[in-house]
Amino acid sequence: MMPMVRVGSLFQAWLALAFLVATVLIPTLANSAETNSVAGTMHDVTATLKVFNRDIVTFRSTLMGISSHDRALRAKARIEDQLDNPGPKKVTIQASPLGSLVQIDGAT
Repeated sequence: MMPMVRVGSLFQAWLALAFLVATVLIPTLANSAETNSVAGTMHDVTATLKVFNRDIVTFRSTLMGISSHDRALRAKARIEDQLDNPGPKKVTIQASPLGSLVQIDGAT
């Protein structure tokens, strides 16, 4: 003869299991989707460096962990610093394994 199982206790067990699964899996899946969403957009974002209202260069991807937006901000600050220094303001381009280095008076 089968033992008698109360329907209420079986329902409570299933409810507890469903709650446990929901509290563990849903945040994990949400974080995974958010990470994938951010990772997908990180490479799609471009940033254009403007100096004296002129487009100089468009950064199209992350380089060495630095986003295109941050690279544009850093480049703009560096160019403004170099232009504040005394000197002839001679612009040169030097080849590098990572790309071209634009120099003002020999400084990058």
